[in-house]
Amino acid sequence: MKYLSILCASLLVLASPIFSSSFAQVAQQAQPGILFQNVRIFDGKSSTLSAVSNVLIKGNRIEKISTSQIPSAATGTVTVIDGRGMTLMPGLIDNHWHSMMVRPTPPVLLTADVGYLNLLAGADATATLMRGFTTVRDLGGPSFGLKRAIDEGVISGPRIFPSGAIITVTSGHGDFRMPFEVPRSLGATQSRGEQLGAAMIADSPDEVRVRVREQLMLGASQIKLTAGGGVASPHSPLDATTFTEAELRAAVEAAENWGTYVAVHAYTPASIQRAIAAGVKCIDHGHLMDEPTAKLIADKGIWLSMQALPDELAEAFPPGSFERAKAMEVFAGTDRTYLLAKKYKIKTAFGTDILFSPRLAPRHGELLTKLVRWYTPAEVLSMATGTNAQLLLMSGKRNPYPGKLGVVEEDAFADLLLVKGDPLANIKLIEDPTNNFVVIMKDGKVYKNTLAVAQTALGQSANPDMHNSRNSLDWATTYQGTTPCADCPGIKTILTLSQNGTYLLSTQYIDRDKTPSLFRGKFTWDKNGSVITLDNKGGSRRFRVGEGQLTQLSADGTGSSVAVLTESTAVPTPAGSAQTLEGNRWTLTSATTSQNNTIEMTKERPVVFTFEEGMLNVQGPCNLLSGSFSGGGSTSLVVGPMRSTRRACEPAVMSAESKLAAMLAGPLQVVLNSKGSRQLRLVSAAKETLFFDGEATPESVYGPGKIIFLEIAARRVSCNNPTSGETTCLQMRERQFDEKGLLSGTPGAWRPLYEKIEGFTHIEGHRNVVRLKSFTRPGSESNLYVLDLIVETETVN
Repeated sequence: MKYLSILCASLLVLASPIFSSSFAQVAQQAQPGILFQNVRIFDGKSSTLSAVSNVLIKGNRIEKISTSQIPSAATGTVTVIDGRGMTLMPGLIDNHWHSMMVRPTPPVLLTADVGYLNLLAGADATATLMRGFTTVRDLGGPSFGLKRAIDEGVISGPRIFPSGAIITVTSGHGDFRMPFEVPRSLGATQSRGEQLGAAMIADSPDEVRVRVREQLMLGASQIKLTAGGGVASPHSPLDATTFTEAELRAAVEAAENWGTYVAVHAYTPASIQRAIAAGVKCIDHGHLMDEPTAKLIADKGIWLSMQALPDELAEAFPPGSFERAKAMEVFAGTDRTYLLAKKYKIKTAFGTDILFSPRLAPRHGELLTKLVRWYTPAEVLSMATGTNAQLLLMSGKRNPYPGKLGVVEEDAFADLLLVKGDPLANIKLIEDPTNNFVVIMKDGKVYKNTLAVAQTALGQSANPDMHNSRNSLDWATTYQGTTPCADCPGIKTILTLSQNGTYLLSTQYIDRDKTPSLFRGKFTWDKNGSVITLDNKGGSRRFRVGEGQLTQLSADGTGSSVAVLTESTAVPTPAGSAQTLEGNRWTLTSATTSQNNTIEMTKERPVVFTFEEGMLNVQGPCNLLSGSFSGGGSTSLVVGPMRSTRRACEPAVMSAESKLAAMLAGPLQVVLNSKGSRQLRLVSAAKETLFFDGEATPESVYGPGKIIFLEIAARRVSCNNPTSGETTCLQMRERQFDEKGLLSGTPGAWRPLYEKIEGFTHIEGHRNVVRLKSFTRPGSESNLYVLDLIVETETVN
């Protein structure tokens, strides 16, 4: 009997989710280390990236972060990942997720075989991790088995903070029963939703206590109740307030007895206020709240887990249905709620609440980047990492993953993303995880790595010295000197090396070239880590790197020295100039010749340069000019052949445009001052100079804009402009274009245009059709319009 008791106790321990989780953690700790080198860090809290750093992972934790090289003695056997100057950031966290309800439709969820539903959820869990979301707070659904399978390594997926079944009332949000299943009798067979563990119905304080305690028994880290009406449920009006305060108090008491908290689904002021009165610690949604309710949330220190729900989410419901109408009502409240959250400094978490929409799930990151309408990119990414992790800590000892999440700090969990680029400068990188997340790590394990990985046992003689040139942080700079030439006095050579493995090479034969030739490409390091080889664009030249100089080596393989390029301080590379170029609209203020004489540019329309994703667009005096560009991150800029919209204008205007195009045809020197007022100079090889003033692009302030077409009438009209007080306005009407670029459809009605169009100057008597980018300005009743292209122009008598 004694041995039987011991056996039963052992089986109980083996079956417990606590043991499974601990076993997984022990297995992770036995893994060899991983060293990220040459990365810039977004730590989950700051508004800027770190200096180039190195991060050592041991087991499932971050052991060391240093801007200096981490000595080999401290690392042992590791896998080295060269970050090449990319961004290392915490894995993303979705704090309102339904792991079991993303892919099935409501009918499938309620009728399909349980095994099929679990396979769907497992496939989506893997996809969720591959989108960069390493942790989710599951706010309703039978995800306990899925969580265990992930924790034990059966399938790959994010960490799951499970709530278990949604607890609701008869006819509340989460009650998917059919009319023939009513009335409900206590003790009778449960409905299909209850049998699955998707939702539990509780109609008294005692029933609520039972249902809460059942979910805690199964392993819930927090409890979810529906305090008001919802969108997806067929019997639940939005304005309904469901649980009584006594029922909510019963749930809060049961959860707090277990050291955790209650989160409630609630949209309306009445349901939110009742939940707060009962002691609820987190409101999920809140889209229909009013200002007094927002102030109450802030005063009480309650969390708001909010979602920028997209209109596409309504596509899960048939057109004209009760559910779709409710969805559109909720979506309309998003803007107001975020503005109230900002106004009262409410503790705000990020979630998506993607339900029944396998088409929307791949756009997971896009739902995060939508928040730039209300927050800066740094605030958005902090919300989805470090801030979300703070909410997860409220689970206390029910936290299935005790430790630091959502941050890149020593002793934090190694849940990390290596991002190709700077997401603080271009948050849209998050929208394309397939191409931009080159490494995805969770719990110290690499689930994706598209970089070439060199496995090394540091400290062994066959491996590179940690103090060689490749591993030092000071070689990425500009070098210049003269290299030999067989039939000339020499070649003036300037070579800029970048941490990301790219170079810019400028060569000029001293006695024959009037302008230098520019070559941009990639270089590779030799195994010993002290010699680089340029690609074929750079003539496959080889250089030894070190001691503030580049030594060009002979091509015969002997390694003999050909010439020396020394580190140049005469032409420093402006830090972050590529980001500054792309983050601003540059308006031409003047142009001069090599003798400093003014080059006449028309004043009829401003000339605006924009740099975006490798393309230079110039709204010239008459036409739109566009072409690819390279450089911008260094002191040189090369613009590819410029294409023109080829519209005829006045001779003086066309002449100015021709001069501008000619100046852009050759290599340009970039002189950028981003301190104080942003100013830019582009200097041609002939020493002609273009002077610009910069202004932050609307995209960097408000997020992506919407493209619209307007026809602007030739004459202004009388109006009472509410935004400026002017008595005359432009007259406009909306136009449509088909996929071939031809005008189509019926024009809209003429009306006054009260807003200003940035970059557009109206000339009385000229009718224009313009393509604009429209930006919504938070807290403002008017949109911002920015000229993107003048499609048509006509002189009207």
